[in-house]
Amino acid sequence: MQMSKFFELAIADSFLKDSFSFKAESSYYPPHNILKHNDNKFVLEIAVAGFKQEDLNVILDKNTLIVTGDRRKDQNSDSFDYLHKGIGTRSFNKSFVLERYLIVKDVKLSDGILKIVLERVVPEEEQPRILEIG
Repeated sequence: MQMSKFFELAIADSFLKDSFSFKAESSYYPPHNILKHNDNKFVLEIAVAGFKQEDLNVILDKNTLIVTGDRRKDQNSDSFDYLHKGIGTRSFNKSFVLERYLIVKDVKLSDGILKIVLERVVPEEEQPRILEIG
């Protein structure tokens, strides 16, 4: 159905359109995935290896989802020097503009991945309805 395709394009465009508030060279940090489970359920995964729960904030401001990370200095870092440091742990601030009816259902941190579950909940009065032909 053509409407379905248009709706998918609208989702890809506006539902979780990145609007990064930091410089272009760091705009892909930390990396993220957007998973679509069905037409109404999505999961935003953000790779936050090295960050603890207390280092992260998830804020919903109107239709903007803001995820920030500010890693506190490691207490033990004075006792060693890095020979190679390949795991990024710099501070970040990512923003995602959400579609009108998306709500945050759950936020979890597991195995270095922050998962934000989003669900589309369209009010009954705004859902499509079948009209009787008379």
